[in-house]
Amino acid sequence: MRFLGGLVGRSVTVTSSTSPTFNTFHNAVINNQSSIFSAGVIRHDGSRSGHSVSVNGIVRANHRIAGNMNFIRVADGWGTTFRYIQAWDERFVDIRSDVFTIR
Repeated sequence: MRFLGGLVGRSVTVTSSTSPTFNTFHNAVINNQSSIFSAGVIRHDGSRSGHSVSVNGIVRANHRIAGNMNFIRVADGWGTTFRYIQAWDERFVDIRSDVFTIR
């Protein structure tokens, strides 16, 4: 219960965006803030499906053909390892960020 005791008297605010950039998550990571990435895709039957994941890191890579690439590192709860998402993939029909600040 020590963790909860550290939150007594503190407030939580959330900043949400329906058009986040890589820097949204980059800034959250370097400022030690929790953040969530949500995305939707269109299924073969035309329906929308979506999922939200906890962001816990970022990776910048330089591919010799594709050039600079930015990934967010997420924990999706489906396995024991991190996954890396290129969040601005054209298959996503919508994306959202929620960044939490505890004061």
